[in-house]
Amino acid sequence: MELLQGFLSTTFEFQLPFLVTVFVTLGAFYRGYAKFKTASLQGRNLPPGSLGFPVIGESIGFVSAMKKNNRREWVERRIRKYGPLFKTSLMGSHVVILTGQAGNKLIFSANDAIRSNQTMSTAAIFGKHSIFELEGSRHKLLRSVMMNYLKPDNLQKYVVQMNSIVKQQMLQELQGKDSVQFVPLIKKVTFDISCSILFGLPEGMEKDILFHDSDIAITGSWALPLDIPGTPFRKA
Repeated sequence: MELLQGFLSTTFEFQLPFLVTVFVTLGAFYRGYAKFKTASLQGRNLPPGSLGFPVIGESIGFVSAMKKNNRREWVERRIRKYGPLFKTSLMGSHVVILTGQAGNKLIFSANDAIRSNQTMSTAAIFGKHSIFELEGSRHKLLRSVMMNYLKPDNLQKYVVQMNSIVKQQMLQELQGKDSVQFVPLIKKVTFDISCSILFGLPEGMEKDILFHDSDIAITGSWALPLDIPGTPFRKA
């Protein structure tokens, strides 16, 4: 027993200086990083806001709000504090969030004055040729093709098909159940409608596999860009 106590005492005495060194090093790193970022942002006409912690920024709070379906509240808290235009740091990238009708009008009428700059996770998963990364004439061309399906005349052609898909999904999900989760159901219905109308995919295993893969990709795009086994980003 005395031998064990002596061993534990010796181990603790050995670990204590090591732990102190680690905490001091991390503290110095944090202060140095904060000074570097502050100096690099000085002189720029940036909106108010908080960049949060180094690297991770405010990602943890944002992802937590997403999981609880409180994303709107997360944004509104910062609007009350900083105004409709504020900066933050999400998924390893510094971003500016522009809210309200005036903000939407500016984005959609700015033509080539505003360049796309997605988070590191989104850019890595969806690639440089996705609609999120395209700019200028190429982005306009792809967006016009997609918006063509949303014109009133075209939507009228697909109403019957959409109605059939919604009914089929509702009956399938409610079979043998008293209740269903609404948000996952709406995601599945929206995905099925998109696959059927835009790509002409029939019902079956192929569509189910595609939905599963797309869900993993979307989850990874809202995760920290950590390419480590087991992380959502690595899975995507």
